[in-house]
Amino acid sequence: MKMSIHKEFRLCSGLLAFLLVGGVANAGVSVPSIFSDHMVFQAGVEVPVWGKA
Repeated sequence: MKMSIHKEFRLCSGLLAFLLVGGVANAGVSVPSIFSDHMVFQAGVEVPVWGKA
């Protein structure tokens, strides 16, 4: 299946835009120290989690 040049350009430019925005849209997410490794939550239950981004 041969793609037209217009479709290839749109695909490449969309991929490039996605990669550029993905690199900039990086958030340093942190949670309070009460949440630690080896913490267990009950499956299927909503648990409120708060923090900073």
